[in-house]
Amino acid sequence: IFVLTQGATLGLGLGLGKWILQGRLRHEHGRRRSRRGPAADDMRAQFFGDRDMNGANEPRQYAHTDTTILVVDDEPANIGVLNAVLQPHFRVRVALSGKDALRAVDIEPLPDLILLDVMMPKMDGYTVLSRLRESTSSRDIPVIFVTAMDSSEDEQRGLELGAVDYITKPINLAIVLARVRTHLEAKQARDMLKKFNQQLV
Repeated sequence: IFVLTQGATLGLGLGLGKWILQGRLRHEHGRRRSRRGPAADDMRAQFFGDRDMNGANEPRQYAHTDTTILVVDDEPANIGVLNAVLQPHFRVRVALSGKDALRAVDIEPLPDLILLDVMMPKMDGYTVLSRLRESTSSRDIPVIFVTAMDSSEDEQRGLELGAVDYITKPINLAIVLARVRTHLEAKQARDMLKKFNQQLV
């Protein structure tokens, strides 16, 4: 898990820059191949620097915002596009697998909202969300699915598991930003109400 900083997108290469300029995520059809390879490992190494990429050491932290978004996707291109729109407004953390995502919710800075891909190898987004909802420390974190799976059955399953929203690819980045802000405001209101009720007890 690592933190993306201002200007970090430039380090992802010209190929990733193409996705950012197009302003959309890759829209895949049919079977999705596993893309966790040298590109993903290079990306992890870039943001961890000389640190242990298996998580033995803490990732670098940045305090340019008080709100943290966790982006979970095994495709570096998708991460780069979402970072391009989110990073000017929020602290962005990244997990390249479901396992990393579950570890991230217990590492400072804790995420205020999670953007979660569905189709990932070994542990898909539905399983990740179910695990998050089982834990008292992560069950209240808003989760938005961002996925190429666009059937009504897939959306219904995600919402029934506890996702607050379901965004299909290719995405409109302005809409993603608007929905992220909406759900962050809703979470803030719920947290304030919970704190107020605790004070009344």
